[in-house]
Amino acid sequence: MPSKKNTDFSALGIACLSNKDYYMIRKVSLSEMQICSDVIKESFLPVAFKFNITKENAPKYVAFSVTPEKLKEQYLNGRDMYVYESHEQIIGYFSLEFSDNCCELNNLCVLSEYRHNGIGGELLNFAIHRAFEKKSDKLTLSIVEENTELKEWYSSFGFIHTHTKKYDFFPFTAVIWSLLYEKNNCYIRHTFKLCRF
Repeated sequence: MPSKKNTDFSALGIACLSNKDYYMIRKVSLSEMQICSDVIKESFLPVAFKFNITKENAPKYVAFSVTPEKLKEQYLNGRDMYVYESHEQIIGYFSLEFSDNCCELNNLCVLSEYRHNGIGGELLNFAIHRAFEKKSDKLTLSIVEENTELKEWYSSFGFIHTHTKKYDFFPFTAVIWSLLYEKNNCYIRHTFKLCRF
């Protein structure tokens, strides 16, 4: 289990080191697309099972559709991709897609066996900070509407429900959440509360 210390957001792409054990949040390299794809699939499969999302009824759901090739394309198109590494093992992932003054958070995940240790919170705090650093006015994400536990978790970080969206190719409704930023370097509706994921 990774040691927990305060995350140092001052280093670009690197988040923290501890004295005995180490863990870090760092940018992905092009050679890591396969492992990132595996981490995303393994992390999202339990959600799929919980909400009866299958390859047959939702082939475009991330647990079934992500591939190393798709991630490589996103990487080459400039998407910011980060991993959480502990003891030289990648156990978490997320990406940020910037457009105008908006940033979209995609595929934030932690492998099941490492959840409930604050790793998801560290990844989310890092993503919030990076979006703000890049002058985004808001950070958005979408989740399964029926996932009340995850909705409460994002809400505890200051995200608010903005709207829902129904896709023909998904058997569920997606909920769009946003975190808004003020121009004076302060977060709107962002009160930190460390939660376990």
